[in-house]
Amino acid sequence: MPGFWSDAEHAGIQGGLGDIGSAELKRNGEVVGQSGRPFGVFAVPAEDVR
Repeated sequence: MPGFWSDAEHAGIQGGLGDIGSAELKRNGEVVGQSGRPFGVFAVPAEDVR
């Protein structure tokens, strides 16, 4: 499978349905997004955090 993003030092390969894991997004220690897959898209507010 070809990389969908790369530069001189890195290459990314799109995940498939066989990937194992999950993703969790935290803001100030509080969970604001979760995905049952090891990737996801989360809305992030445009404000300062600590």
